[in-house]
Amino acid sequence: MTRNLTLASALLGVLVLGSAVGLAQNAFPGPDQAGLFAEVKAMHADMKRAIEANTRAQIVTARLASQDARVAAASAQVADAQSELAEATKARTDAENSIRRLTQSLADQQGELRAATSRDIAETRRELGDLQHREQAARAELAKMQQAAAAERTRRNELSVRLDELEQTLSAR
Repeated sequence: MTRNLTLASALLGVLVLGSAVGLAQNAFPGPDQAGLFAEVKAMHADMKRAIEANTRAQIVTARLASQDARVAAASAQVADAQSELAEATKARTDAENSIRRLTQSLADQQGELRAATSRDIAETRRELGDLQHREQAARAELAKMQQAAAAERTRRNELSVRLDELEQTLSAR
């Protein structure tokens, strides 16, 4: 039994010494462990940069998609304004043609017909003034919509450039 106790004590001593040596090695890394630690640290930094770049790319891509929708909406507004201007211009030219036609027919008319034609000309001229105002308003609205659409396209192009730069940065790594 004494022999077993001695053997157990010796075994316990070897284990304590072995763990002390192991702890000492972990406290003071050797050249191989220091290099490995530096490499792991560098890989961690690279992964962190890649995650950050990926996040930025996703944000810029989402902004670009949102900006595409804004450009499409602005383009639709320009198309609507162009249609309104075309309608206003057609209505104005129709009124001018009507005045011209009525004025030409006035030379051959007499009496009550001439008076009725003169009233029609006066009424059409009043309508023409309203139509000219409508056309001017439509031109102003079209110019405003075109400027807004151009601004949205400019913002979209800026985001596209940022995304391209980000892509080139990622490609360089």
